[in-house]
Amino acid sequence: LTRAEGVPRTAVLWLHRPERRNALSEGMAESVIACMEAAATTPPHELAAIVITGTPPAFSAGRDLKASREHTPEQAKRYLQLALDSVLATKRCGVATIAAVNAAAAGWGLELALASDIRVFHRDALLFLPETSLG
Repeated sequence: LTRAEGVPRTAVLWLHRPERRNALSEGMAESVIACMEAAATTPPHELAAIVITGTPPAFSAGRDLKASREHTPEQAKRYLQLALDSVLATKRCGVATIAAVNAAAAGWGLELALASDIRVFHRDALLFLPETSLG
């Protein structure tokens, strides 16, 4: 979470794994949760909004499918719980959240955007929920 330069009371949460199209790892999920929890306890005169965006080339590819293939059933369950918890933390934050969807947003990445209070999409952004085609 970094302060938005030149924009008072605003912070930016960067989804930053450009080599994996910002696919969300367990560590990123834990960071999202921690940032949202910290923001919720920050006085309003210090923080009024959080902008969530992704480092190009994507907003977020969602779940890291490559890493997920190697999960044990217990690890998969924990990973999915972190996904849910990060989305719920964003929804319940108490500070205004703004998703600046600058490119593709898939699955869990799109869910984070949808959990935000305000969503702004680049005209070329692609949005998809691939899990809807899984039976």
